[in-house]
Amino acid sequence: MTAQNLYEQWERDVIERGIERGIERGIERGKVLGGLEVVTSQFQRRLGRELGEAEIATLSHRWDSLGPVRVGEIVLDLNAQDLEAWLSDPTAS
Repeated sequence: MTAQNLYEQWERDVIERGIERGIERGIERGKVLGGLEVVTSQFQRRLGRELGEAEIATLSHRWDSLGPVRVGEIVLDLNAQDLEAWLSDPTAS
């Protein structure tokens, strides 16, 4: 093999690995966002109304900071009144 052929093969391998990594990251991101959509729907159902933009931003931030397990526990454990308070309290965890 010539140096040019080796370089071209290396370049194809790098591109292929990059594509594979991008696909894997996209799948993982989809799982996270899909989970957030489900929990948002659960919040809305529990509260009996649509969430406002600020509430969705709060929920998204808490999803990132507290994690999906904790946010899922919150929506399952709290009644509607306490859930409203949790969403509106900037220090809630």
